[in-house]
Parts: sequence; structure tokens; C-alpha cells
Amino acid sequence: MAKLYVITGPAGVGKSTVSKKLAEKSSKSVLIEGDEIYHQVVGGYVAAWKDENHLDVFWKVCIDMIRTYLENGYDVVFNYIVSLDNLEDIKRNLGDSEIKFVVLMVDEDTLLSRDALRDEDCQMKERCVVLLNSFRSKGFDERFVFDSSGLSVDETVDVIENDERFLVWGDNMLKIFNLVERPEFIEEIAILTRKEWGPKNLSEDEFQEQVRRAVSRITDNLDNPYYCKLVLLDDDKLVGFISIFENDCDEKPDLKPWYATMYVKSEYRGNGYSRILNDAILAEAKKRGFEKIYLKSDLVNYYEKFGAKYLEDLSDGEKLYYMDL
Repeated sequence: MAKLYVITGPAGVGKSTVSKKLAEKSSKSVLIEGDEIYHQVVGGYVAAWKDENHLDVFWKVCIDMIRTYLENGYDVVFNYIVSLDNLEDIKRNLGDSEIKFVVLMVDEDTLLSRDALRDEDCQMKERCVVLLNSFRSKGFDERFVFDSSGLSVDETVDVIENDERFLVWGDNMLKIFNLVERPEFIEEIAILTRKEWGPKNLSEDEFQEQVRRAVSRITDNLDNPYYCKLVLLDDDKLVGFISIFENDCDEKPDLKPWYATMYVKSEYRGNGYSRILNDAILAEAKKRGFEKIYLKSDLVNYYEKFGAKYLEDLSDGEKLYYMDL
């Protein structure tokens, strides 16, 4: 599947340089500079920041162009000033493709030092800091914001290529639901949970009893403020799930709440869906007023990529972590 990279950010952060290098990394790619498309209008041209601008036509042209290239197997790197509404339009129209959205940022010192390297008549000076601060207030999801201060262009491109946090899912693709909204998946989740984390070598009757108990526990806890189970769906097919538990460690009964049971079905793995589940459950925990969430795992260097911080080793060999919200 061809990929779409949407790169935005204030003037001076390196959008054009990074976008060009990113496009060069693909064996079949197109670089679309939004500024060049906007300036194709000659008669009737109006600057983009004025009320009489032609941004509506511009976005129709860009989306049609991007779609044509994607449908013909080209990876597309699109670089322009992109608002949250623009992103929704991209998702709605191009949501069948893999989309990465990156809000490129740098700190003020880096921005001013880069600006000073430009020709005198092209320097923005303090104006570039004003634009930087304006971008910071636009309300972008923090997972899309990438501060590349101190990184080379190659290092920046490597992060964009490989970090799953920039993945966007479109309206025609995957959606997150609270299990309260989709209770028809309780039994399937109970079965997958027992297969993944339950005791092995059970008889069929013993396994079914485990499943019945799991269904009961899930159902009984749906109204518990310290309990939540989110499901990721592809239309009406279960992709994966993740939970908040009041407690998930007998050794640490005083700690709560807990991040638990991240699960992606085998046929969907390798597509960055664990990042989607992670971000959704952290957002839910924060919405419930929690400032920190705990988790335990025997996986090595896995949850650290989601921001987990090591606390200590547990007696069963697992490691104890926490995440700030």
C-alpha cells in the first residue's frame, strides 16, 4: 500500500528540507509542495491569509492529486500549513491509505539560528517565533508533534519513517470504542484474554468456565471508574483491545490504576495499531482525572517507546513501570 506523509509546521522548522529527503528515501515517490500548488493561480490570485483566498479550490486540487498518485502506487509527501479541519478532510477523502501526520517543531533558539542563515531579505527574525507560538496553540494531538531540535535532517527523517505515533486512521478505516458502547465483543475479548494470559493445558470444559468468569468480570466492572476496556474495530471486526484496571499486581495493592491487556490480533500486527490503542487508553485515563498509570511486563524495551518509565523489578520477574499523564 502506498503511503501518505503530511508534513506541517511553522516557517523555518525545515518542512521543505525534511519533506524532500523523506521523498528521496522511497523508490517510487512524489513530493507535493503546497506552496507551489497554491501559487499556480495567476489571474485572480489572492494571498492565502486574506479572506478572499482560494484555499477551497487549492485543497480540492491537492486531494485529487494526492489520490491519483496513491492509486498508482506512489508514496506521497505533502508539505503545507495544515489545520485540524484540513486533516479531517484528508482522512475523510484518503482514509483508505496509510497516513502519517507530522507537526514539525523546533525550539526558539534553533529556529532563530536557522533564520539567521537565510539571506537578509528572507529573514523573518522575531516573526518566526510568533508563528512558532501560534502553531503551539492550534490544539494538535501531542503524538503528532515532533520537536526535531538537535537532530540532523537524516535523523529527523528516520524518526518520521519508523515511529508509529504519527499514524492516522481515517473515517473509512479503524475506530476506537469503549466496550460499553459495543458489548457484543465481550465474549470474543474474554476468549482472547484467556488464550493469551490464562493458564494453559486446560480441558475444553475448564477453558469455557474460565471464559464465563471473564465475561462476568468484564460485565460487572463496566461501571467502575477505575476500569475501562477500549476496542479497536475495523468496521465490525475486532482488531484489538486495551484496558485500565483498578489493580493488576498483587505485589503492589496500593498502586492504581493500571494499564493492562494491550492486545492486537495476529493478522493485524505490524501496522502500528498498538500505538493507536496506547494513545487512546492514555487519553481515557487522563480524561478520568488520573495523573499517573502503572503497568507491569516481561517485554524488553517495548513499553518504553510509549513513554513508560522503569520503577523496579517485581518478584515474578516482570518489571514495574509508570506513565505520566
